[in-house]
Amino acid sequence: MHIDPNGDLWGTLGILFVAGAISGVLGQLLSDILSNKMSDTKGLSSLETYLGAAVGGGLGMLVGYATGWNSVVSGAATGFFTSYSQDFFNRISGNNNYLSPQMLERAFTAAGFGALSGYVFGKFLRFSPLNAGRNSCIAVFKSGITKSIRYGFSMSLKTIGKGVFTSVYEGLILDIYFGYKQSGRNIIGDILQFD
Repeated sequence: MHIDPNGDLWGTLGILFVAGAISGVLGQLLSDILSNKMSDTKGLSSLETYLGAAVGGGLGMLVGYATGWNSVVSGAATGFFTSYSQDFFNRISGNNNYLSPQMLERAFTAAGFGALSGYVFGKFLRFSPLNAGRNSCIAVFKSGITKSIRYGFSMSLKTIGKGVFTSVYEGLILDIYFGYKQSGRNIIGDILQFD
C-alpha cells in the first residue's frame, strides 16, 4: 500500500503530521510506562494527554521538515507543542487548572528537554541502520518525503514507519522528562542528588 499517490505537497505535509502524531502517542505511552514504574501506579494518561502528544508530535515533525531536519530545533518544538497542547486539552476538559503563564513555563521547560534529546540522539547516539548512514531508517524516510514533494513519488507505509521509529528513538530524553513530570517527581532534583 502506498500513501500520497499524487505526490502533492499538502498530502505529504499531512503524512508528516500523522507520522509525528503516531510517534508522539508512542512517546506518551513510554512516558506512562516510566511514570507507572516510578510512582508504583497502573494506568494510562487521559485521552486529552494523548491528544496533546499527538498534536505536539505532529507539529514537531513539521518543524523538523521546515528546518531541514534539524533535530535540536525539531526536538524543542516537539517538547513545547506537546506540553502546551497537553495542558491546554486537559484544562478545557477540567483535568487541570493551569493558567497560560504556567502552561508556557512548563512548555519552555519541555522544549529544553526536547532540544537536549534531539542534540544527544541526533549527534552522539547515532547507530546504523537506525539514524546513521545513507541507508538508515531516517535517511530513507527523508528521501521519501523529498521524492514525494519534488517528483510526485509515493511513499510506502514501511517508509513512514521508519520515520516514526526513528522519531521515537530520538525523543527518548523528552519521554523520560514527561514520565518524571507525570509521576510528580522532580527530574532536576533527582539528577543533582548525590548519595
